[in-house]
Amino acid sequence: MYKVISLSVIAVSGAIGSCVSLNVKGPCVSDTEIGMGNTCQWKFCTFNPNTTCALFFEVVNQVRMAVERERQWALMDNV
Repeated sequence: MYKVISLSVIAVSGAIGSCVSLNVKGPCVSDTEIGMGNTCQWKFCTFNPNTTCALFFEVVNQVRMAVERERQWALMDNV
């Protein structure tokens, strides 16, 4: 079993590879689905040195982060 735990600004969109979704929802699951998505846990049918798996992530709250960054710059300019 493979489980993804991420920060609040990053959400997991899905996985592509020899895995099956375990349909475990969580706060880090993105609304955008890529491959086996809508989960934060997968089961791998086979896992060896030749196995390839890709995990896809999405940065969330980009607009809010940009506004906060501009606000911080504005505060620094006023000092």
